[in-house]
Amino acid sequence: DWTARVWDTVGGQCVRVLEGHTEDVVYAALSMEKSCVVTASYDGTGRVWDLESGKCTAMLTGHGRDVHYVDMSVDGEITVTLAGQVARVWETTTAAAAAAISTTLEGHGSLLHTFEAGIEDEGASVRMAAFDAEGHMLLTVVEERLNVWDLRS
Repeated sequence: DWTARVWDTVGGQCVRVLEGHTEDVVYAALSMEKSCVVTASYDGTGRVWDLESGKCTAMLTGHGRDVHYVDMSVDGEITVTLAGQVARVWETTTAAAAAAISTTLEGHGSLLHTFEAGIEDEGASVRMAAFDAEGHMLLTVVEERLNVWDLRS
């Protein structure tokens, strides 16, 4: 139904329905520190949602294709969205900043290392990302590459 739902894990009740995507919602990342969740959708967007109100506070656009993965830094200040082989990094503290500050990692940041890993199945595609504890480094796994990015430069 193109929504994400927030559940009370103790009582098992749905407490929020996050509506606004126009295609399947396929991934979500939660920041309790910022009281928000970021969703990834096949509509080509990521969305930042306020957990208290259930309202969308920012749309993360610009990929031009299915966004299949999102993650947030531990402090919730930075979000990464993945679509195909492109990762975009966003500031998520305010709606204006999230909408205005996006960086495609192709040609941005300092690429520290690329690790090539032969995957037996040529059709296999592993796509994910993870921040270090401080939110300064980002690890991306796209296809057969493992990249380590320094976001400070």
